[in-house]
Amino acid sequence: MIEYNNSREHILTDLSILDVLKEMTDEEKKEYSKKPSVFRAIRIDIDRDLKLTAPTTSTLEVYNSTGKIWYEKVNKDYNILKATGSAEDLSKFTQVNLIEEHLNKLMEDGTKYYGDPLVF
Repeated sequence: MIEYNNSREHILTDLSILDVLKEMTDEEKKEYSKKPSVFRAIRIDIDRDLKLTAPTTSTLEVYNSTGKIWYEKVNKDYNILKATGSAEDLSKFTQVNLIEEHLNKLMEDGTKYYGDPLVF
């Protein structure tokens, strides 16, 4: 444990250079802060991967398929699970705006094709 504490910064720097570190979402950080440990971090990563394959998780393709955003809707907020490509570099605010714009466009396209859903 002492050796780890003494070389922790070096280890984290090496992992960062190898690009194997992932930033936690706000919700994951909150969960991690309850009992910070390596095992908790690994469990959070496993849970994230499980959510990505869950049937309730939605996938959104943005920028003509050069990036994707995986998200789940929690109450009235969007929880960004993962982003790839050009979407990865965007702020959460911008990612959420892209999701909402995409959903609004889907609704508009559906209404144009199928008609107003409230008219019988």
